[in-house]
Amino acid sequence: NAYFLKGLAYFNLIRMFGGMPIIDDETAADVKFGRASVEDSWSAAEGYLLAAINMTDGTKGLDVRKGMRDPASGYATLGSAQALLGKVYMYQEKYSEAINILSALESSGQYALEEDYSQVFHPGNPHGVESIFEVNFTDKGAQSWEGPPNNGNALATLVSPRAFGNVVQAFPDGDIMSGWGMNQPTTKLVAAFDAMGDDIRKEVSVISTDYLQQMCDDAGVTTNWVNILTGYWDHKHGARSAYRISETQVNQNMILLRYSDVLLLLAEAHQKTGNDGLAQGYLNEVRNRVELDDVTASGAALLTAIKKERQLE
Repeated sequence: NAYFLKGLAYFNLIRMFGGMPIIDDETAADVKFGRASVEDSWSAAEGYLLAAINMTDGTKGLDVRKGMRDPASGYATLGSAQALLGKVYMYQEKYSEAINILSALESSGQYALEEDYSQVFHPGNPHGVESIFEVNFTDKGAQSWEGPPNNGNALATLVSPRAFGNVVQAFPDGDIMSGWGMNQPTTKLVAAFDAMGDDIRKEVSVISTDYLQQMCDDAGVTTNWVNILTGYWDHKHGARSAYRISETQVNQNMILLRYSDVLLLLAEAHQKTGNDGLAQGYLNEVRNRVELDDVTASGAALLTAIKKERQLE
């Protein structure tokens, strides 16, 4: 797990900042390390993830998923490392290597797309069949505005609709909880859903102020919306009141890697290596889950369709 987490950290840092210091000496706490090249940094990330997969030091390796469910511990699994290594390869345009490692995950039979797209992100379905790696959050040690340190998922509250008023009363099923209104979806994203006729993912991903206001009006709830930049809020990652721990946190996990990402990476890698037929198959598997028609385009048009699918997925 340490190798996987180190690979994950380098993956995120390299994408944001470029070449990173490569620190592998546990005894060098007081030594200053210079930044390596981007290429060497990516090689280091590959090495950490390959070590996680192969455990060349002879210690206990990563758990292997069984019964299409992760271990209750939430630790990284073999599939977690395989998926992340595939992404590391893709960022370097190592398409053949990406195909090999991602195909190994696909052929394991331990992952699948959720039939109901809304269940991918629902807090009542942690570590579902589509989840490859997610961060667990606890409901212990509830936080308030004064503290103690946060043990739950504060991000979900940060992105929920910003409102003064008891929005929860308008949603007795516990689906909506007001928050700080960050990460607001753009009108461009909403237009992309509409252009694709993608109502399923749109409904799960974004929620409009107009809809929320109508629900509040119907319930007789007085609400004052604040900081509305686009007219839409992040529904996919927003806090659900049924999982509320305190006024600032909820017990909802955060998915970092999921199976649809693997399928779209395979689609892109196969397109880049000249196999449009396989690329179409992986792309359409993701599209069919949300009742969209198959893509039959090839070449540059197919690559554009894969990129568009990633935007909406």
